Amino acid sequence: MQRRLPRVPKQKTKRNTRRVSNMEIDKDQLAQINDALYRADVEHGLRGNYSGRGMMGDECIGFVGSVRHLARFFVELSEQEERDGIGQDADGGTPIARSLADNLSMDNMGMSSIFYFPSYRLSDEARASHEAEDE
Repeated sequence: MQRRLPRVPKQKTKRNTRRVSNMEIDKDQLAQINDALYRADVEHGLRGNYSGRGMMGDECIGFVGSVRHLARFFVELSEQEERDGIGQDADGGTPIARSLADNLSMDNMGMSSIFYFPSYRLSDEARASHEAEDE
């Protein structure tokens, strides 16, 4: 018998009224996410300033890739959290990976897609670190 994944309730939002909350990615979480993106072969890494549809200029984190990259990113992030000894939450997911997966949005960009997380932005410290890496 095939095991079923736990059902995640969908949040009802109107596309043009979705707002970014104050969830911040700190410097350590940024390092974990960047490492998982690297291991998933995401070519351009994390965008710290993406503004998706209906976000009214607010910024969040995201990355450009294919569905394969998205799947590998979540596998790598979950495995990394397991290696680092970060315990599973009550739903069986790992803290950052599960939280990001629950907040995932996607826009088509022709040959690829951007996967973004509207409720997550970089903290000031993480943004400074991210911008220094880009230089």
